[in-house]
Amino acid sequence: AGEAVICSEIANTLEEDADSVALSERQLEILGYVAKGLNNREIAELLHVSRDSIKAHLKIIFVKLGVTSRSEATAFAVNRNMVKV
Repeated sequence: AGEAVICSEIANTLEEDADSVALSERQLEILGYVAKGLNNREIAELLHVSRDSIKAHLKIIFVKLGVTSRSEATAFAVNRNMVKV
């Protein structure tokens, strides 16, 4: 019937948590490249940084988003309009 299956208080808290994910501009840029299917080497070349730098950024992004893979991070970001594919 389109009614909420959890109380509105919990739904609001979950929504606020999802909206509170704050990534830096650089992290969003890297996540955008990940969403487009680029690998670490390709992203590093585009941004003129080392692959280790990209790996470090991705680890932080994964923690902030609460994900464990590139595909999960991409799905999270696309579903919340954080990046455009």
